[in-house]
Amino acid sequence: LALTTMTVSPNRRVIAVAERVNDRPQVTIYDLQSGKRRKTLQSESIKSNEIVSLLFSSDSKYLLTQGGAPDYTLIYWSWEKGKIMANIDVKPPTGPQANATVNQVSFNPQDNTQICAIGHGLFKMFRYAESALKPSQSLKQEHFNFTCHCWISEDRILAGTDQGKLFVIQNGEILHEIKIDIKVEPRLEIFFLCFNMLGCLLISSKSTFRSTF
Repeated sequence: LALTTMTVSPNRRVIAVAERVNDRPQVTIYDLQSGKRRKTLQSESIKSNEIVSLLFSSDSKYLLTQGGAPDYTLIYWSWEKGKIMANIDVKPPTGPQANATVNQVSFNPQDNTQICAIGHGLFKMFRYAESALKPSQSLKQEHFNFTCHCWISEDRILAGTDQGKLFVIQNGEILHEIKIDIKVEPRLEIFFLCFNMLGCLLISSKSTFRSTF
């Protein structure tokens, strides 16, 4: 039994916990008030033994689960019903990038049908339509390892890398790079980004906090 990741719903009522149970991935959703289990989610479509990223939709009705290697299966759940709405193999780049991974997935906070997946040489957008997840945009930047991201508007995403770079991305294109106001050391990994009306919170491997906007 090993915990791999977790996330709290935006309405603060439940928490989703991803674990490796008997070498199989499992997500358990608990009520935060009572501590009781609300739902257990499992799928045979995931060939990996772990879930690497979880996120609830902004209305807390849906849940994304991102499996790890080898298939990197992304599943869109109606979690209260225990129902799979759609799934797709994200399939990160192969070949020279033997360490290719999917690191994080997210819903567009203003649109539950739009989803972003990032990773090593990977930045993909998907649209949920007609009971399927359909690729919509892809950023061709295979030399970047995107470690985290957050939505800063309806159509713009802020994405950080393991080299300390921070990009604003829109419609599958990098609009510009934001220069972080710190003395960047080699391999300064950005591993958490959060955006709200007050600005952007950034956490790096050097435990550095900065308000970017």
